Amino acid sequence: MKKSKYVLSMIVSLVLITVFSIFIGIYFILDKEKELLENRYSNLSNNLIDKVYSLINTKQNATLSIAITLAENDKIKNALLKQEIYDLNVLSNNLSKHTEFKNVWFQLIDKDGVSIYRSWTADKFDKIKNLRLDLQNLYKNPQIKSTISVGKYDITFKSMIPIYHNEQFLGVLEIVTHFNSITKNLNKSDNLESFIIVEKEFTKQLKGHSFSETFLKDYYVANVSAKKEYLNYLEKQDLESILEIEEYLIKDENLIINIPILESGKKIANFLIIKDLKSIDVLEIEQFKVHAFWYLAFFIALLCSTISFLGYYIYSKKLNISL
Repeated sequence: MKKSKYVLSMIVSLVLITVFSIFIGIYFILDKEKELLENRYSNLSNNLIDKVYSLINTKQNATLSIAITLAENDKIKNALLKQEIYDLNVLSNNLSKHTEFKNVWFQLIDKDGVSIYRSWTADKFDKIKNLRLDLQNLYKNPQIKSTISVGKYDITFKSMIPIYHNEQFLGVLEIVTHFNSITKNLNKSDNLESFIIVEKEFTKQLKGHSFSETFLKDYYVANVSAKKEYLNYLEKQDLESILEIEEYLIKDENLIINIPILESGKKIANFLIIKDLKSIDVLEIEQFKVHAFWYLAFFIALLCSTISFLGYYIYSKKLNISL
């Protein structure tokens, strides 16, 4: 074989091998990167879901603890016994100043199911028991109860404590807290935006009385700290589909997670999380990608050098034989 033909065939072979190696190498590197990113997003999603449920459980238990403690206060019993006014706004303000409970509401309901005091409004003397199934059940069988429910003001944590005096049923102390502190906590600790989006079936009863006064595509948004720029973003999306996400969704450079809020097995709201992909730590994955490309380049260089050496060795051997 002439030297020129050998050189040409060698160059063609090396180019083909290099192109093939680059194509296969990039395919596997990018595929592995995708797998690592999906694992990272999945793990982050699962961790946030667990954290949200933990925060909800903690807030519910803390609300119940406050209610049980306050129920032992003689002023509560006197208010129900003598229909005296007992203003709990001072306690609410102290909780706001010194704890994460920024908007604690108190309600006293007498033995007939009439609301004689609400800390958040002047409305009173309405027979609230007739409007709420949970109270109807509690009055039939008075016992401590802690729930998450949607009323005409908000979606809230409610702790209801039956009050007795000398074994006489006086009524119920109800303490109401909100989800807003949970969304603030997540925003601060995890650098994300979250929204409490209540199911559509409750929209009608919330309009005109709602705590946050925020509605999105006919859904009530419970957290008052919801940022307008993200609300505007969600306004442009297919919200119905987003609220059906089972794990997570990558969209517009955002990680979107939807967490159903259930009470007695029924979904009453969605805890929606939006996290900018740029804020997620993927440094290890980026380093893997850089190292993988260097290894690929080294492999191709080594492969081409080896083939060139072997080709030259074989060519030289044939040339010597022919001489």
